[in-house]
Amino acid sequence: MDIVGVSGTRDGLRIVPRLPTETFAVEWPRLRVRATPLAIDGDYVSSASAPVVMDVALPSGLRGDAVPSVTVDGAPTAATIESGIAHFVLPGRAGERVSWSIN
Repeated sequence: MDIVGVSGTRDGLRIVPRLPTETFAVEWPRLRVRATPLAIDGDYVSSASAPVVMDVALPSGLRGDAVPSVTVDGAPTAATIESGIAHFVLPGRAGERVSWSIN
């Protein structure tokens, strides 16, 4: 997965796309990521019942002064933005798909 900019961290996932385009969709059995210049979203199926810390690079259209909206399973969630990376937490529900979005 690291070939497209997805890597595991001690507590979760880091998603910093390295594809030649900002519009893409990739899917693995436990992770799906879709992006455009104005949004990035996905789903994750954790193998454990522990929180999953997400570090996700903002698409070019979300970088700047405006604060992007981050949701988890359709509900707004707390997030911090540092150097173009959104940091937020997914609930850990082993074997269950959890969706997230930044726009």
